[in-house]
Amino acid sequence: MSRLSDRYADARRTEIIDAARRALLEGGYAETTMSDIAAVAGLSPGSLYNYFPNKSALLAAVAIECCEADRA
Repeated sequence: MSRLSDRYADARRTEIIDAARRALLEGGYAETTMSDIAAVAGLSPGSLYNYFPNKSALLAAVAIECCEADRA
């Protein structure tokens, strides 16, 4: 992958994590679907799965981002 593609993918991944955080805070983990998160992120559900294999992996990424923000 080129550097530009890597930067785009990293930026998009960050946007998805932020959208997931908002969706999960609003709806709760059990009630929020990957389709809900995709809608908030402005993606199709299929595109979302290119970045995260499942909801638990996405939740883990949200938790890591929150912890890193707390450290800063």
